[in-house]
Amino acid sequence: AYYVKSYGYGAEAELAFYVFCAYYLVAKPGVLSWLFDQTFARAAGTALEKKFDVQNIVRGRRLGAGSFGTVFAATDSSTGKELVIKIAKGVQGSSELQNAEAYINRRIARAPLVAAGCAPFLGTYVEVEGARTPCLVWAYQPGETSLEEYLGDRNFPLGLEDALGINARDSDDDAKRVNRVAKKIMRDLLSTTAALHDIGIVHRDLKPANLVLMGNKFKLVDFGAACDLRTGENYDPEQGLLDPNYSPPEQFIMPEKTPAAPPFVAGFLSPFLWTLGQPQLFDSYSAGLILLQLGVPQLRGKNVMAPNGAFQ
Repeated sequence: AYYVKSYGYGAEAELAFYVFCAYYLVAKPGVLSWLFDQTFARAAGTALEKKFDVQNIVRGRRLGAGSFGTVFAATDSSTGKELVIKIAKGVQGSSELQNAEAYINRRIARAPLVAAGCAPFLGTYVEVEGARTPCLVWAYQPGETSLEEYLGDRNFPLGLEDALGINARDSDDDAKRVNRVAKKIMRDLLSTTAALHDIGIVHRDLKPANLVLMGNKFKLVDFGAACDLRTGENYDPEQGLLDPNYSPPEQFIMPEKTPAAPPFVAGFLSPFLWTLGQPQLFDSYSAGLILLQLGVPQLRGKNVMAPNGAFQ
């Protein structure tokens, strides 16, 4: 404002400057909300996060595994509550990704509107004192079946309508039934994804295997590849974490020449980054492929979406 006055611009220019500043502070992904999150919300989240004792964690059956971690059912013997835990594998890079996933899950837990569409994160614990990598803990919710498993059923969407709370009619043909199921799934997915983008997070691994039915809604899981573009957490301009079956051709959420800035600088420059790079389009492409699989039976085969598959 001082320089606007110094160069002799009028009241209109000064007003325009203030309007621009106000807009910039609230523009996606939000400088003001980032400041609030990194101060008050972060302190409150740290104070309220549940601390688990490894002695009380009783590990159960294996639920799934990826390149860097393994997911198990578990029980907290002190409360009797059922849990889902993720333990990092002993491979290169697993420790960094597990810590990044813990960070992203804490960010999501501090944003209730976002957390409603994601697996309910509870906290962490360490299996060995002084370990660099924590084990991650989520609440277990009834269902816990992935969309990938449902798509692999040749009777899809039978059995899924009741689970999603959709009233099916015996007179409806397959197209109408698939249509209603697809609308429900995509509405929930796009709502959750948009909420993630509003707080500066890009998932980078949207696919049917990472959509898990919890209650009557498919929720997002596995944030090991997700990055926070407000702080640069888990973001490397020269490295793309992705599933080649569902990633866009560019394979990067931002141009490779985009510099990695310190968290404080990244937070204040994030609206510029978001406006110029449009990183949310990475997730939009992946969501579009999921929509195609829901609507086109020929695209539901196990390897159809692979780089050398029929779809490509």
